[in-house]
Amino acid sequence: MTGGTSGVGRSLLPKLAQAGFGVHFIGRDATRGHAIEAELNAAHGDVAHFVRLDLSDLGAVRDFARGFRHRVPELHLLANIAGRAAPPLATPG
Repeated sequence: MTGGTSGVGRSLLPKLAQAGFGVHFIGRDATRGHAIEAELNAAHGDVAHFVRLDLSDLGAVRDFARGFRHRVPELHLLANIAGRAAPPLATPG
């Protein structure tokens, strides 16, 4: 899951863990991500796995995807919830 450290993604993670899913989520804030991972694992067993990843670094995204395919044999749900920051609209002149 992208966007698992705040907002909709953060509220969805415990529901998925409670339903018996193993949850793998990424985010830029390692402190927050690891805290959420520990909280979910304490409540639901060893179900949560956080990886720090900046989605704006496409090389890092490719490396993560390659590694994920080897670590996780099956993927049942992909939740792309991460927000996108856009620069302010500017007009020439």
